[in-house]
Amino acid sequence: MSTAIERRLMKLKQAAQPGESCIDLICRRIISPDGDNEIVRAQIDDRILKRNADETEDAFVGRVKAEARARTTPRARRLILLPEEKQQ
Repeated sequence: MSTAIERRLMKLKQAAQPGESCIDLICRRIISPDGDNEIVRAQIDDRILKRNADETEDAFVGRVKAEARARTTPRARRLILLPEEKQQ
């Protein structure tokens, strides 16, 4: 096997096994213009999760972070925490 192919294979193996210093979850919290709404929804990639009526905000955020990390997709994970929508 050529040296170039060996180096390329080594880089592919390193990319397939993320190291300890890599980011495994990007978490963004959206704040409402009023600034008084609690987080009630979360978007993990293209999936929406809603907060249970008896669940605290901290418990909900912990639950969705754990669920986002448990996903098996190989791409970077993104979590967006959204405030309550205004009723018009």
